[in-house]
Amino acid sequence: MAHLPTRSFQAYQVFAANTNVGKTIFSAGLVRAAAALSVGADKKRSKAFYLKPVQTGYPVDCDARHVKKYAPLVETSRLYAYPDPVSPHIATTEPPPDSEVLLATTTALLNFKQSLSPQEKGWALLETAGGVNSPIMSGELQSRFYRPLRLPTVLVGDSHLGGISTTLTSYESLHQYGYDVPALLLFDNKSMNHQFLDRYLAKAENRPTVHVLPSPPEKLADPAADAEQLHEYYKKTESYFKDVVQELDKVHQQRMDRLDELADKARTSIWWPFTQHHTVKDVTVIDSAYGDLMTTYVEPKDKLTSTSNGTKKDGSWKEMFDGCASWWTQGLGHGSPELTQSAAYAAGRYGHVMFPECSHEPAVKLSETLLGTV
Repeated sequence: MAHLPTRSFQAYQVFAANTNVGKTIFSAGLVRAAAALSVGADKKRSKAFYLKPVQTGYPVDCDARHVKKYAPLVETSRLYAYPDPVSPHIATTEPPPDSEVLLATTTALLNFKQSLSPQEKGWALLETAGGVNSPIMSGELQSRFYRPLRLPTVLVGDSHLGGISTTLTSYESLHQYGYDVPALLLFDNKSMNHQFLDRYLAKAENRPTVHVLPSPPEKLADPAADAEQLHEYYKKTESYFKDVVQELDKVHQQRMDRLDELADKARTSIWWPFTQHHTVKDVTVIDSAYGDLMTTYVEPKDKLTSTSNGTKKDGSWKEMFDGCASWWTQGLGHGSPELTQSAAYAAGRYGHVMFPECSHEPAVKLSETLLGTV
C-alpha cells in the first residue's frame, strides 16, 4: 500500500490524451515545483520523486534523464527500458508479467515513502507512457493496468486542433474506470482548447481544475542552445507549476478531511439493511475496491488532536479481502473493466426501464445464456 496517501505523502500519475502533447515537460515542471515548495500550513520541506515505469526509445529518449537535468533536486527512477522508439507492446518479444511490473512500481514508491524523515513531505509523480489507453508490454491497456493503484491523475490534454475530442475521450475513460482527476493541464495556444474544456467540464462530477501554462519553445537543432532555452522556460514557468502543486495539495487535504469524517457522517445519515444500529462499533470506510480486495480507511482515534507541529493526525489504510463478496453480488471481483464497460453501455442505452411484461435485448441474451447451462 505504498501508493496510499497520508497528510505528508501524496502520489499522482500523469496520463496524456495523446503522444507528443508535453507530458514530460509538465511532469518535470510539477516535480521541480514540488521540490522547491514547502507545501501546507506546517511548511514542511517537500521532497519530490519522479518515476517512469516504462520507457521506449532508450537511451536516446529518457524522460527520467530529462527530469533530472532540469529538476536536479528531484529523485528519479526508471524501471523498464527498451531501445526501439515504439509502443511498449511491440518493444519486446518477452514482456514481463503484469504482476512483476506492478510490484516493481509499488516497490519504487514504497522506497521513496520510507526515505522520508518526519520533517519532510513526500510528493511522488508516476509518468505513464503514451496515451491513456496505450498498451504496456503485455498488451494490457495502461488505464486498466494502473487501476489497482488508483492514483489521483493529472491529465495532460491535447492543445492542438482536434485535441478537444481526444482530451474528453481520455477524461471519460479515466472517470469510467474510477480514477479521480483533480487537474487537467494544457498549453496556451491559438486553438484555445482550454476555454471549451473548462466550460464543458464545469458540470462534471468531481470536475478537474483546468490549468493553462505557456507553451515551451520550439526545439532547436543545437543541443546546447536547446538546453539553455529549456532551462529558461522552466525558470519562467515555475510560478505556474507551483500554483498547480498548491492546488493539488489543497484537494489532497480536503480528501483526507472527508475520509476522516466519513464514518461519523455515515452513522448519522445512513440506515443500513440487516443491521442493528446500536450494536455498530466501527464503520468500515471503503475508499475503493478492485479484484477481491477493498481499500479501507481507518480514521485517527484522536481526530481533534494535532501533532506537535500543528498538523492533523493520519489515519491508517488497510487492504481487506472481500470474503462476503459484497453479499453475493461480487463473485467476479470488483472493478472489472469488462463489467464496467458493459454497465456503462447499458446505462447509456437504457438507463432504467420497466421490466414486467417488457423485454430488451440484454435481458433476452442473458436469459438464453442461463437456460443454455441447464
